[in-house]
Amino acid sequence: MKVLLVLVFVLFLPSSQKNDVYVCVSKTAHKYHFTKSCRGLRACTHEIVKKSLKEAQGLGYTLCGYED
Repeated sequence: MKVLLVLVFVLFLPSSQKNDVYVCVSKTAHKYHFTKSCRGLRACTHEIVKKSLKEAQGLGYTLCGYED
């Protein structure tokens, strides 16, 4: 059910937003998030930056479990 909701959410975002994600820039961070307010980013004590989805994936980031 979660996967279906995320799929619907992603399909109805404007195309520019589909390609943008947020990441915590630290040595231990390895997840990307569709929204800056995702609860998975709460623990980030470093800078949160917007990146393209492809760039984040290319750097080894994977989808946050709260977005899954």
